[in-house]
Amino acid sequence: MEASGYFGGDTSFGICSSNIIINGGKVEANSGEGDISKAMTSAPAFDSGYTHRNNAGTNGGDAIFMTDAELTRGINGFKYIEITPYIPSGGGGNSGGGNSGGGNSGGGNSGGGNSGGGNSGGGNSGGGNSGGGNSGGGNSGGGNSGGGNSGGGNSGRSSSNSPAPAPSVKPSEPVTGKIESKATVNSTGTASISITEQNITDAIANAKAEAEKNGVAPSEIKVVINVSTNGKKAANITLNLPKAVQLQIISNEIAGIELVFDHPEIAVGFNQLALTEINRQANADVQITVTKTDNSKLSNDAKKAIGKRPVYDFKASYKNGSKNKNITNFGSGRVYTSIPYTPAKNESVGYLHGVYVNGKGKASRVPGSTYDTNSKSLLFSTNHFSVYGVGYTAPSAKYTDIGTHWAKDSIDYVVGRGLLSGTTKTTFSPDSAMTREVLVMVLGKLAGVDTKAYTTNSFTDVKAGSSYRPYIEWAYKKGIIQGIEDNQFAPDRAITREEIAVIMANYAKALNYKLPVTRSAITYADASSIGSNYAEAVKSMQQAGILMGETNNKFNPKANVTRAEVSAMIHRLVKLTIDPTTAEGWTQNDDGQYMYYKNSKNVTGWQTIDGVSYFFDIYGIMVSRKWFQIDGKWYYFNADGTLARNTKIDEFEVDENGVRKIM
Repeated sequence: MEASGYFGGDTSFGICSSNIIINGGKVEANSGEGDISKAMTSAPAFDSGYTHRNNAGTNGGDAIFMTDAELTRGINGFKYIEITPYIPSGGGGNSGGGNSGGGNSGGGNSGGGNSGGGNSGGGNSGGGNSGGGNSGGGNSGGGNSGGGNSGGGNSGRSSSNSPAPAPSVKPSEPVTGKIESKATVNSTGTASISITEQNITDAIANAKAEAEKNGVAPSEIKVVINVSTNGKKAANITLNLPKAVQLQIISNEIAGIELVFDHPEIAVGFNQLALTEINRQANADVQITVTKTDNSKLSNDAKKAIGKRPVYDFKASYKNGSKNKNITNFGSGRVYTSIPYTPAKNESVGYLHGVYVNGKGKASRVPGSTYDTNSKSLLFSTNHFSVYGVGYTAPSAKYTDIGTHWAKDSIDYVVGRGLLSGTTKTTFSPDSAMTREVLVMVLGKLAGVDTKAYTTNSFTDVKAGSSYRPYIEWAYKKGIIQGIEDNQFAPDRAITREEIAVIMANYAKALNYKLPVTRSAITYADASSIGSNYAEAVKSMQQAGILMGETNNKFNPKANVTRAEVSAMIHRLVKLTIDPTTAEGWTQNDDGQYMYYKNSKNVTGWQTIDGVSYFFDIYGIMVSRKWFQIDGKWYYFNADGTLARNTKIDEFEVDENGVRKIM
């Protein structure tokens, strides 16, 4: 069986000098010179859901070898068997402390190498390199350099005193404070709500409490107010933003405020710069209105772009004496908006986009707009209010090799925006390697680079007349990508996965885009293969939700990044720049496997999502297209991850609960 590297070994299961026995329903290790953590470090990682037995030669009995997930935490749906090492007198606690030095978020391999570090908490004070160094997730391996008290109080087997561990430093992460509020709906279908200072105070308190719960220090706080209409359908929204609340948000340096309505399912958010500009212009209470527009009253240009899809008029206004005055521009601030929409059967979501209609009725595409399948909404950000709707532009080219590809929606997105084109008129070549010159062109187009501003050529192997030349020059001058040697760029050379992490991080820096921290840090099974010059970028891009791992929790840093993977990364980046919460919910990793994120972490075990049962393995991958054994029972999971029920699969009967019947 191939080892995934979770325990850091590709060898057969090693017992060392430990004897593993069954005692009262527990698996115990008679340690002697070794211990159970040492035995595990050479063990292969098994497919989750299976219980493996191997003859341990102890009293002629079998040792039960559980999956690594069961050993560390006991996933829902598993029969969890507690592992209790036998410790001689003066023993050293929990093999380095807590949950193996910090679980899967702690860094290294289960928190610093060998179950919390060194020899059962001795030697290196239970933590090797503080739980994984730069890949450890910011929390030094899950607490105090390996978890708990340096191996259980006495730093190993002796009872001699050891220095107290240094206090842990909490990682700094953005946090969101959420509160619930209710709107009143009048007879004309308008939902009204006024934000209060207490709303903001409560949201800030909730954010700080959430940060404390997660063991982080809030680097910034965002306020989200979920507004209920008590089941009543509203066509329009009126939001009052009092001057006092504006000043409260600004003085507390709140990163932004977002209002999420349930009927209609519209969200409107303002970052701090937008709120500051609103306050500067109005110096008074401000009313935000969102009004559903009659499509039949649109200009011909707008009708052509929007059709029968939803369209809304967004306004921000304040009283100036006896008159209402509109705020149409938010300066350098940004406003985030989502419009609910269910695509028609013949519409590919990658080709949906926002449409801006100006005061004269002229329609134009909203740059950077995108459709989010989790929220079933069209997302965009803007620095001004006006009439906005949902548009669709059918593809001009039909590629025959992407129809069933996992990254099809993202490929449609980059192609539909003109960021990337096919390799021929009919093929996209999704699994071909991405080259250096093509990547910088994609990034340059995404950034809206003025190619006329880059007339020089810094590299001898870039042709003067090449369409890539200005983008290469832009990327080089901005510090996004470097040449190789001897004034050469190697434009046709493939880019590796670790290289693109650095390039994407440099791109964000060049555009003054602060990468969000949307996900907990993880340690890849092949983290030791990531070059030291790339590790920090890999970590930041993973936590931002832009780069993801592949099969068996591997990052494959030296592998060439594909055109499909780059398409997915660009698509994720665009969504994140609009709304970082798009990193939550359903997603696909860089191998196209489905995962589900909740509260910044990928879920595992049995999960009920939108009323449907799914099972996720120890790496958070949704189980699909196969038989899978859980808690001694066999289940068959369909291609979409749902359970097969009341049917026959491979000649086996499956009952109403999805369990295979015993023949």
